Amino acid sequence: MSIKRFIDGVHPMPSLIDCREEPSRAASEAREGAQRVAPELQQIFAERARRLAQPIQSTAQGANDQQVLVVAIGDEYFAFDSKCVMEVHPVGRITRMPGAAACWLGLVNLRGHLYAAMDFAQMLVQLHLHRSSDAPNRAGQLVLATAAGMTLALHVDAVLTVRQLTTGEILPPVADAQKGDKRPVLGITEDLVVLLDLDVIFNLCRQECNPA
Repeated sequence: MSIKRFIDGVHPMPSLIDCREEPSRAASEAREGAQRVAPELQQIFAERARRLAQPIQSTAQGANDQQVLVVAIGDEYFAFDSKCVMEVHPVGRITRMPGAAACWLGLVNLRGHLYAAMDFAQMLVQLHLHRSSDAPNRAGQLVLATAAGMTLALHVDAVLTVRQLTTGEILPPVADAQKGDKRPVLGITEDLVVLLDLDVIFNLCRQECNPA
């Protein structure tokens, strides 16, 4: 079969759109289609716009929430406001202070500055908030904290985590553990983390420990 006969035998493919004759009809059909689906699309777009206009549900701290640092002392857990915490350090060399009360470990050099290092466990024992330990952990960590106009290095056994607490998670403290109007315990969680007020504790340590 010659090429000419082959070409002549092939039926021409119909054109989908004749660019010279069909543009107006295609545009008209497009407008009609848009008009048919427009109400549905408008409803969908309106719903999307409504959802996007909703305020984002933030997981950030709420007005009554509190972010706390949780520490371990012996087999008990305590927490205090993370805003009071400046730094956390491993326990290095601590220089003893002659004649200091038992709750003071001595002086510690942190980043070129000297701070009084407090045995936080011993302080809590004196406030009747912690059981005395016969074998205190002298490894642990130092939490540099500021409250009541003082900056102290608090010796704890371990720094565990930073935790977000809502008001509903904090149960009222045991009244017998409080001292008059000065209440070092703000509350306790269901998993037995005792929430402390460092401002009250630091003020009490001036009286209980008589720092030099």
